[in-house]
Amino acid sequence: LEETETYHAKLNEDHLLHAPEFIIKPRSRTVWEKENVKLHCSIAGWPEPRVT
Repeated sequence: LEETETYHAKLNEDHLLHAPEFIIKPRSRTVWEKENVKLHCSIAGWPEPRVT
């Protein structure tokens, strides 16, 4: 019984998983060498993806 409950809990969790995807993709930028740049985007997925 415990194995069945564990299996169903895992099945429900897997059903909620969603691969990360870009909602708004970062735009291409041209920068000089050693120049800092910030790229903005929006992503979705579960568990919540993290972009660094």
